[in-house]
Amino acid sequence: MTPNHCRLRREWCQSRAHWRTEWRSVVFSDESRFCLGASDGRVLVRRRPGERLQPTCLRPRHTGTTPGVMVWGAMTTGAFSRLSHSS
Repeated sequence: MTPNHCRLRREWCQSRAHWRTEWRSVVFSDESRFCLGASDGRVLVRRRPGERLQPTCLRPRHTGTTPGVMVWGAMTTGAFSRLSHSS
């Protein structure tokens, strides 16, 4: 997350710190993609300054379509949604 994302999240939380019963009307949801089979090429790499194009910091990348599934779910006070998925 960027510093701005962190600031916005902190402000959002602080503005709702006094909430009690209001949380009963809030629904949190998220989605995620899961690869099936080959990697989709997304890899977290940490490099030092100046290492950007060094061969030890590079990996071949899969360029074709990668099979996967999208999954979505939600939760609220005392309840969870069924996990929904699509190919």
